[in-house]
Amino acid sequence: MAYVGVDLSEEAVKIASRKTNNPIFHCSDINHYTPPRSFDVIVFNESLQYVPNTPAKLLEYAEFLTPGGVIVTSLYSHKNQQDPDYAMVEHKIQEMESCGWFEVVDKVSLFNHKAGLKWYIHVLQPNHTAEK
Repeated sequence: MAYVGVDLSEEAVKIASRKTNNPIFHCSDINHYTPPRSFDVIVFNESLQYVPNTPAKLLEYAEFLTPGGVIVTSLYSHKNQQDPDYAMVEHKIQEMESCGWFEVVDKVSLFNHKAGLKWYIHVLQPNHTAEK
């Protein structure tokens, strides 16, 4: 198996890189990174908050999926509906689920009641018959 890890934080990349001898971790911005090859799974962990058009960005990365590959997304928000992040994340979730570009293979929501946080996790597969 081959992995590639990408993070915006140079410090996170340094810490991860110390755990392997393989040069698999890179520092880059989600909006400018180009994967080096195709993958079976591409994971966006708490990074989609930083893209203006979530479905379009996911579609860009879907070009780097192997046939049958999936995208896994993780977005978190405060449970407090008055928090500005709440509306932004809810909008991104609706965009991903309703754009027609992806099939929602599975999804789950997790709650951390003590911290007042909610995570949305989706497994998406490109809908190759949808109009883009």
